Amino acid sequence: AERLDPLFTVYREALTIDNSVCLCCMLGAEARYLPDALTAEISKYFAGLQKWIIESLNPNLDASVAADLAAYLISALQGAMVLSIATGNDGSFASVEKALRAHVEQVLAP
Repeated sequence: AERLDPLFTVYREALTIDNSVCLCCMLGAEARYLPDALTAEISKYFAGLQKWIIESLNPNLDASVAADLAAYLISALQGAMVLSIATGNDGSFASVEKALRAHVEQVLAP
């Protein structure tokens, strides 16, 4: 699960250092109202991120479990960023990160 550390770090640092949310998260929420070309790029970003997470997981993990876990991680981390900024509570991101790390460990346990 250490291979996922860069994922957690980039989201945490964007929130705590830059006080920002993932741009593709914000654009993705409005994708149905954006030009098709921009929506295609947002989709590519998320597909690439999911691919990276899947490749970073245990190669023996079932493909559908890995895909579900990747989607879960992205959704939860981005939601935690939005919640933290909206409520002014950085602790909520830390709690979600801790729970996600525990979940990943549980899924990857032999």
